[in-house]
Amino acid sequence: MTVFYVFQGETYDEECSGGYVWSPQRNKFGRKNAGYTTMTQVKKGDFILHNANAKIMAISIAQVDCYEAMQPEALKTANPSIDWGNEGYRIDTNYFIFDTPLRITDYKEWFRQHYQKDSAFMINGRGKQQYMCHLAPEHAVFILEKAAAIQQEENLLKTIQSALTEI
Repeated sequence: MTVFYVFQGETYDEECSGGYVWSPQRNKFGRKNAGYTTMTQVKKGDFILHNANAKIMAISIAQVDCYEAMQPEALKTANPSIDWGNEGYRIDTNYFIFDTPLRITDYKEWFRQHYQKDSAFMINGRGKQQYMCHLAPEHAVFILEKAAAIQQEENLLKTIQSALTEI
Protein backbone atom coordinates (compact mmCIF):
# COMPACT_ATOMS: atom_id res chain seq x y z
CA MET A 1 0.00 0.00 0.00
CA THR A 2 1.27 3.42 -0.97
CA VAL A 3 -0.01 6.89 -0.12
CA PHE A 4 -0.21 9.45 -2.92
CA TYR A 5 -0.96 13.17 -2.78
CA VAL A 6 -2.90 14.89 -5.55
CA PHE A 7 -3.08 18.64 -6.15
CA GLN A 8 -6.51 18.89 -7.79
CA GLY A 9 -7.27 22.58 -7.51
CA GLU A 10 -10.04 23.47 -9.92
CA THR A 11 -10.96 19.87 -10.81
CA TYR A 12 -11.63 18.65 -7.26
CA ASP A 13 -15.42 19.12 -7.27
CA GLU A 14 -15.99 17.27 -10.56
CA GLU A 15 -13.59 14.46 -9.73
CA CYS A 16 -14.92 14.00 -6.20
CA SER A 17 -18.54 13.88 -7.31
CA GLY A 18 -17.58 11.47 -10.11
CA GLY A 19 -15.50 9.21 -7.85
CA TYR A 20 -12.26 9.40 -9.81
CA VAL A 21 -8.97 11.17 -10.41
CA TRP A 22 -8.06 11.97 -14.02
CA SER A 23 -5.08 13.58 -15.74
CA PRO A 24 -4.01 14.03 -19.34
CA GLN A 25 -1.15 11.83 -20.50
CA ARG A 26 0.89 14.79 -21.74
CA ASN A 27 1.10 18.51 -21.06
CA LYS A 28 -0.16 21.16 -23.49
CA PHE A 29 3.18 21.04 -25.31
CA GLY A 30 2.84 17.30 -25.96
CA ARG A 31 5.52 16.33 -23.45
CA LYS A 32 5.39 13.86 -20.59
CA ASN A 33 4.78 15.37 -17.16
CA ALA A 34 6.02 13.82 -13.89
CA GLY A 35 2.72 14.48 -12.11
CA TYR A 36 0.72 12.81 -14.85
CA THR A 37 3.12 9.88 -15.20
CA THR A 38 2.96 9.25 -11.43
CA MET A 39 -0.74 8.44 -11.92
CA THR A 40 0.30 5.18 -13.63
CA GLN A 41 1.91 3.98 -10.38
CA VAL A 42 -1.33 4.05 -8.36
CA LYS A 43 -2.64 0.55 -7.66
CA LYS A 44 -5.89 -0.78 -6.26
CA GLY A 45 -5.96 -0.28 -2.49
CA ASP A 46 -3.56 2.68 -2.45
CA PHE A 47 -4.62 5.76 -0.51
CA ILE A 48 -4.79 9.24 -2.07
CA LEU A 49 -4.93 12.52 -0.15
CA HIS A 50 -6.78 15.20 -2.11
CA ASN A 51 -5.57 18.81 -1.97
CA ALA A 52 -7.65 21.65 -3.37
CA ASN A 53 -6.85 25.30 -2.73
CA ALA A 54 -4.16 24.58 -0.09
CA LYS A 55 -6.47 22.35 1.95
CA ILE A 56 -6.67 18.59 2.19
CA MET A 57 -10.31 17.94 1.40
CA ALA A 58 -10.53 14.13 1.40
CA ILE A 59 -8.80 10.79 1.48
CA SER A 60 -9.72 8.14 -1.04
CA ILE A 61 -8.93 4.53 -1.73
CA ALA A 62 -8.09 3.48 -5.29
CA GLN A 63 -10.68 0.95 -6.42
CA VAL A 64 -8.64 -0.10 -9.47
CA ASP A 65 -5.13 0.22 -10.84
CA CYS A 66 -4.65 3.34 -12.95
CA TYR A 67 -5.84 2.88 -16.53
CA GLU A 68 -5.93 4.86 -19.76
CA ALA A 69 -9.17 6.78 -20.30
CA MET A 70 -10.52 9.70 -22.27
CA GLN A 71 -11.14 12.98 -20.47
CA PRO A 72 -14.47 12.82 -18.61
CA GLU A 73 -17.18 15.06 -20.03
CA ALA A 74 -17.66 16.69 -16.62
CA LEU A 75 -14.10 18.07 -16.74
CA LYS A 76 -14.50 19.37 -20.30
CA THR A 77 -17.74 21.11 -19.38
CA ALA A 78 -16.55 22.56 -16.08
CA ASN A 79 -13.20 23.84 -17.38
CA PRO A 80 -13.51 24.54 -21.13
CA SER A 81 -10.61 27.03 -21.06
CA ILE A 82 -8.08 24.41 -19.92
CA ASP A 83 -6.07 23.10 -22.86
CA TRP A 84 -5.81 19.39 -22.02
CA GLY A 85 -5.54 16.54 -24.44
CA ASN A 86 -8.38 14.04 -24.32
CA GLU A 87 -6.17 10.97 -23.81
CA GLY A 88 -5.46 10.49 -20.15
CA TYR A 89 -5.05 8.38 -17.06
CA ARG A 90 -7.85 7.59 -14.65
CA ILE A 91 -8.17 6.06 -11.20
CA ASP A 92 -11.62 5.19 -9.87
CA THR A 93 -11.68 6.00 -6.16
CA ASN A 94 -13.89 5.90 -3.12
CA TYR A 95 -13.72 9.39 -1.57
CA PHE A 96 -14.09 10.05 2.16
CA ILE A 97 -14.64 13.80 2.45
CA PHE A 98 -13.16 15.53 5.47
CA ASP A 99 -15.63 17.11 7.88
CA THR A 100 -13.05 19.83 8.39
CA PRO A 101 -10.50 20.37 5.62
CA LEU A 102 -6.90 20.41 6.83
CA ARG A 103 -5.09 23.66 5.96
CA ILE A 104 -1.78 22.25 4.78
CA THR A 105 -0.16 25.70 4.68
CA ASP A 106 -0.34 25.74 8.49
CA TYR A 107 2.37 23.06 8.47
CA LYS A 108 4.78 24.52 5.92
CA GLU A 109 7.53 24.89 8.54
CA TRP A 110 7.16 21.26 9.63
CA PHE A 111 7.50 20.08 6.01
CA ARG A 112 10.53 22.32 5.56
CA GLN A 113 12.18 20.81 8.65
CA HIS A 114 11.25 17.27 7.59
CA TYR A 115 12.01 17.59 3.90
CA GLN A 116 12.18 14.34 1.94
CA LYS A 117 13.25 14.41 -1.68
CA ASP A 118 10.68 11.94 -2.99
CA SER A 119 7.60 13.39 -1.35
CA ALA A 120 4.92 15.94 -2.26
CA PHE A 121 6.65 18.89 -0.57
CA MET A 122 9.65 20.94 -1.63
CA ILE A 123 12.61 21.95 0.52
CA ASN A 124 10.85 25.24 1.38
CA GLY A 125 7.88 23.32 2.82
CA ARG A 126 5.48 24.18 0.01
CA GLY A 127 3.71 21.65 -2.16
CA LYS A 128 5.28 20.60 -5.44
CA GLN A 129 3.97 22.06 -8.64
CA GLN A 130 2.79 18.76 -10.06
CA TYR A 131 -0.51 16.92 -10.12
CA MET A 132 0.06 13.50 -8.50
CA CYS A 133 2.96 12.88 -6.11
CA HIS A 134 4.26 10.14 -3.89
CA LEU A 135 3.90 10.96 -0.22
CA ALA A 136 6.72 9.92 2.10
CA PRO A 137 5.48 7.69 4.94
CA GLU A 138 6.60 10.21 7.60
CA HIS A 139 4.64 12.95 5.82
CA ALA A 140 1.60 10.70 5.42
CA VAL A 141 1.54 9.81 9.12
CA PHE A 142 1.92 13.46 10.13
CA ILE A 143 -0.92 14.62 7.87
CA LEU A 144 -3.26 11.77 8.77
CA GLU A 145 -2.74 12.25 12.51
CA LYS A 146 -3.45 15.99 12.18
CA ALA A 147 -6.53 15.28 10.06
CA ALA A 148 -7.87 12.61 12.43
CA ALA A 149 -7.72 15.04 15.34
CA ILE A 150 -10.25 17.38 13.70
CA GLN A 151 -12.65 14.92 12.01
CA GLN A 152 -15.95 13.58 13.39
CA GLU A 153 -17.47 11.21 10.84
CA GLU A 154 -16.99 7.57 11.89
CA ASN A 155 -16.32 5.99 8.46
CA LEU A 156 -13.85 8.74 7.65
CA LEU A 157 -11.99 8.16 10.91
CA LYS A 158 -11.92 4.40 10.23
CA THR A 159 -10.41 5.03 6.80
CA ILE A 160 -7.78 7.36 8.22
CA GLN A 161 -6.94 4.80 10.92
CA SER A 162 -6.72 2.07 8.30
CA ALA A 163 -4.23 4.15 6.31
CA LEU A 164 -2.18 4.83 9.44
CA THR A 165 -2.13 1.13 10.31
CA GLU A 166 -0.93 0.19 6.82
CA ILE A 167 1.83 2.78 6.75
